[in-house]
Amino acid sequence: SCGDYQVSWSKFAKENIPGKPFSFWMWLDSILELIKKHLLPVWNENFIMGFVSKEMERVLLKDREPGTFLLRFSESHLGGITFTWVEHSDSGDVKFNSVEPYTKNRLSALPFADIIRDYKVISNGGVPENPLKFLYPDIPKDEAFGRLYNSQPSKGKTLTSEFIQACFDGLGGVPLSSQCFTSPAVHGGLSSFTLEDRISDKSKKLILKIYKQPTSWNNIATR
Repeated sequence: SCGDYQVSWSKFAKENIPGKPFSFWMWLDSILELIKKHLLPVWNENFIMGFVSKEMERVLLKDREPGTFLLRFSESHLGGITFTWVEHSDSGDVKFNSVEPYTKNRLSALPFADIIRDYKVISNGGVPENPLKFLYPDIPKDEAFGRLYNSQPSKGKTLTSEFIQACFDGLGGVPLSSQCFTSPAVHGGLSSFTLEDRISDKSKKLILKIYKQPTSWNNIATR
């Protein structure tokens, strides 16, 4: 039920997420700011998967064409977005690669769509190539992002980033539900109020849109 996923204001906004140097609200608020200032064009196209667990990310990508990627918000960095793509070896093994999160400092220098277009890694043959082919589930990259490109492709320059093989930590300890975004007035010892009193109208709209993403807050928050 909805009540099973209610939390106190202190747990939501003041206490740090276990193993993280920030609270859940700090994490969420940093994402809202990132969307508003740097990701709105991509967000408005519904290209950002957003909030998915590591297990769900692998389930979604494992049977897709090599080079299929999805966009998600970093669980370990404040205000960061990353992308993960799938590769298949000749022996049939599946590998997931994820880039270090892009934050506002990097996104201020180059639009995110241009980053995706120009991203390259060094292949086995030593030739830089873009591993990103299809936006999940199967949309050709340029078909999806083409109208969002703001500059000409860089020439003679390879835009690269360190990447890791899908090693995200979870956000354990803060059970939330897309159906409940209020503090539990029904439980003893907990403050009674609604978060609507503390969130701006613009942020409310973004939060509501976040909740429409095809995932469950509980899958993320309990990891």
